[in-house]
Amino acid sequence: MDPAGILMLRSVRIIFEMVGLAPESIKFKKEEFNSSNLVKALTEKPKKCPVILTFDPLDGDRNMLHAMVTIDALQGFEFMDRNSHVADEWFIKCKNSYRDEISEPNIVKIPLRRLRREFYSETRYRFPFHDNYALPNHLNYAFYISIEE
Repeated sequence: MDPAGILMLRSVRIIFEMVGLAPESIKFKKEEFNSSNLVKALTEKPKKCPVILTFDPLDGDRNMLHAMVTIDALQGFEFMDRNSHVADEWFIKCKNSYRDEISEPNIVKIPLRRLRREFYSETRYRFPFHDNYALPNHLNYAFYISIEE
């Protein structure tokens, strides 16, 4: 986390100045999520929308990570046939951040567990589990920044 980088965003600094707060007086708290607690963060109150790291296993560069903002957690039966192989799997609904790439969907549902494409091919994005090339030995792939009270 880079608090100084967050604070240097011009628009944020202007808002702080307008309300008479010194940005440097604000303390930030970083929460990390992984497959064991991400669904809970998205479904229980207070709901959070962490930023997640994803990657495209079909891309030649498996170290190329892509950030998205999570929106919700859904089970497969909520949007596909109940008899599907993945009806009981959890999926993380995300806002895609490819700004100018019109071929990319705005909203994607990424399986929480690793699923083969023959079971789920709506999106090619997956989470970088610890045994993938993307984030070796790193289990946390979702982050939420809040202000400490």
